Amino acid sequence: MPSSKMDHMISHLQGAFETDRLVFLPIEDEAQVKAFIYREFFLDPVNAGLAGLPGHATLQLCPQERARDMINGYVNGAHMATIICLKSRQESEDPQASADSIYSDDPPKPKLIGQLLLNDKGYSRVSISISIASEHQNKGYGREAINWALEWAFRWGAMNRVDINAASYNERAVMLYQSIGFVEEGIIRKALFMNGEFHNIHEFGILAGEWWALQRAQADSE
Repeated sequence: MPSSKMDHMISHLQGAFETDRLVFLPIEDEAQVKAFIYREFFLDPVNAGLAGLPGHATLQLCPQERARDMINGYVNGAHMATIICLKSRQESEDPQASADSIYSDDPPKPKLIGQLLLNDKGYSRVSISISIASEHQNKGYGREAINWALEWAFRWGAMNRVDINAASYNERAVMLYQSIGFVEEGIIRKALFMNGEFHNIHEFGILAGEWWALQRAQADSE
């Protein structure tokens, strides 16, 4: 018997906040979450420098209380603010530890690896800001998280376009965004100061129709 429309809808809804390896949770006002964000993205100079965007302060040490206010500000102002977590089966490399957690009264705490924000730009448009902790970089998690954000935006969020930016010296991010399907739409010239000089910001965007066309092409090739 062919599946009903309800079954089809449920099959999509069940995985709306996860991917093969990742789970996305709201950024809550919890000490563990705030400490993770502060340690990985405020105190780590490489992450802070690579994520630098116009309007932010130059690279500097930020007191934890001030950082907490900044985190609250961008979380409260975002269309959706998520913490990126590994699924529970990947939290431990010790098979016995993973097995023991199944029988524990307390569910295992998620392994936090990054943050992803969808910032409201109005008129059915959001921009993505993403940061991945250093020890979890170069494993494909950034691509997986951005693809999830695009699917949420165009399948569930009623968005018409999604934007993302990268500093000119972050060639890895530029190549990633282009490979996902973003189109470079402009350059903000000499807008970010880092390492003794001003750098350009590359602006990328993808439209809902472009994203759906990519999904159809992928389905046809499988």
